[in-house]
Amino acid sequence: MQPLLILQPLGPAEESLLCGRDSEVQTILENCAAGRLTILLSPPGFGASSVLRAGVQPALLRAGTIVAIASDWEGRTFAARLRETVAAAVHDQTRIPFSPKEREPLIELLERAGTAAGKPIAVFLDQFEDYLRCHAGTDISDAFDAELSHAVSSRAAHFVIAMHPSAAGEFERFSQFIPNLLGYTVTLAPLSQEAAAGLIRRRGVVDPSAVNEIVAARAAAVDGGVSPSLAALAAVRLSGTTLHAAGGADRLILTSFDPALNELRASQRRLLLQWLPVLVTADGHRIAVSLKGLTDRSSAGTGAVESALAELIGAGVLRHVTTPFGVRYLLARDAAAPILRDWGERMRKIRAGRKQTSLRAISVLVGVIALIAAYLVYKGK
Repeated sequence: MQPLLILQPLGPAEESLLCGRDSEVQTILENCAAGRLTILLSPPGFGASSVLRAGVQPALLRAGTIVAIASDWEGRTFAARLRETVAAAVHDQTRIPFSPKEREPLIELLERAGTAAGKPIAVFLDQFEDYLRCHAGTDISDAFDAELSHAVSSRAAHFVIAMHPSAAGEFERFSQFIPNLLGYTVTLAPLSQEAAAGLIRRRGVVDPSAVNEIVAARAAAVDGGVSPSLAALAAVRLSGTTLHAAGGADRLILTSFDPALNELRASQRRLLLQWLPVLVTADGHRIAVSLKGLTDRSSAGTGAVESALAELIGAGVLRHVTTPFGVRYLLARDAAAPILRDWGERMRKIRAGRKQTSLRAISVLVGVIALIAAYLVYKGK
């Protein structure tokens, strides 16, 4: 089946598509120049990955800095993959043969990389909330916490750590190793309407009325501004339809996943509908739920649940993470929560309408049967 229409973060070649983030990019660049640790807090869908990849990264590359970006925190080998990411960045951006040594501490790798390249190193740790969610209170996480803190404190590289604000409390555990941990924090706000309009135009929407309607869409509105991910999603979807055909900008956004969800089997859609109340909080954040938790919410057995989970993961609706407490399942993207919640509400209304129609039909049938029975009794007299 086709995957959900989820936009990928902008990359270095798409620097011109990044809108409304000049101030944040400049602040991060200044912190990197001063050797400071920068914490980038970004609510879901506000574009932290795009800020790093399409804003900060190309500027640092032009300035002669090696940039390594890590965002995969799954499993027990994440620390080794981080070292491999740094080594690959050095090799790719300098053409100098370079690879990590076995069991080499991160700080030693960074110092060796800087010497070999003759350039400063910048390390971006993106989606760090996944690390904090998946790794806590274990020997592996304790060792990595200390290793990362040592590397940050030594200033062997410029570090930028991006995470959701909800993870900041858990991140405080690093304060025992890193003084002034949150001293240089950049927080992404929603886009202003002007910046959102610029983003939509750069995505190819030239009709002023369409731009204005997307900017004003309730579905994309958040905290007095506009969600960049949802505004961009509307602009991309508009290339294949019209606002009139979609029923307006709100419907354009909130039906973005319908084509993929409609390809699911009815049993899989029914299970997803049953799971949404535990996968999404009342304020629109995703929750990681165990297989037992999902099975307990299901009208199907474990085999059907596991089959549906595999399909939903393949479609990009869900993903799984390995935590110290076992495997957990959650929405693939936090920014997808409002769209899936709207889909769930629409499905429940449709089902309620069908049930009501069915009850009316049964009532009519019972009435007809009663009339026929009364007529037969009358004729029998």
